[in-house]
Amino acid sequence: MTKIEEEENLCRRCGISCHPAIQVGRLKVVLPDVHCRFLEREESGSYACTVYEDRFEKAPWCLWAVEAKKDSMLSVDCPYHEGKRDPNGKSFLNERLLQSVVGPIAVNLLEHGVPEWVTTKGVINVIQGAGYRVTGERLDPDGRRYFEVDD
Repeated sequence: MTKIEEEENLCRRCGISCHPAIQVGRLKVVLPDVHCRFLEREESGSYACTVYEDRFEKAPWCLWAVEAKKDSMLSVDCPYHEGKRDPNGKSFLNERLLQSVVGPIAVNLLEHGVPEWVTTKGVINVIQGAGYRVTGERLDPDGRRYFEVDD
């Protein structure tokens, strides 16, 4: 088995590195429906990349696990951390906790936007779930997508 294959086998297929982090207090939170447009949830509940073999060509924002690890783009308890926790890593929230912070998350999404590569349906659902009405979206030259809402 090659070194790359060994590293690939560490992956739990949680998909967290394919979700942008949204800052909520001191936590970096990921939302289940806000992720890379090439990420797909399988029936088993795990995630898979639909362009995995060509991901660096089709998704130039994609990172090797070792790169994602350096930038705290993995989960706090990812196996790539070699048994250590990354206090700056990302976390999924349980549904009840997620619902309790949907307002601040929506405000964060409206203020900071999301990377261009993120699916928009989940973002719009979160913003609307917080009581805002999305009227449009725009892509800024910096590669971030912003959403416009009625005040």
